[in-house]
Amino acid sequence: MSENYLTNNDSENNNNHIRPPFPPVITAQDLIQSNDATRVPNSFIAYRMALVREYKLKNVSCNRSEISSRASRLWKEEPDYIKNTYKNLVKPTFLR
Repeated sequence: MSENYLTNNDSENNNNHIRPPFPPVITAQDLIQSNDATRVPNSFIAYRMALVREYKLKNVSCNRSEISSRASRLWKEEPDYIKNTYKNLVKPTFLR
C-alpha cells in the first residue's frame, strides 16, 4: 500500500475534495469500539473519524493536526441536516 506524505500546502491544494461520505458509513458501534470507556464521542468527533477513514481509503496520510484543522473547517461548512445526522449517530453511544 502506497502512502502519500504531504506538506500543509500540498494537503490543502490536492485534497480539498476529500470529505466524509454522506450518509455516514461510520456506525455507533465503530465509535464505541474506537473510544476509551471514559470518553463518549460527540458529533464532531464522529465526523472527524469519518474524515480520517476517507483519507485512509484514498491512501493519503496527514498528521492529526492537519486532519483536525480540515475537519473543523469542513464541519463549519456543513448544512444542518448533515450535522444532525452525525448528532443522531452518536446518541446510542451516550446510552451505554
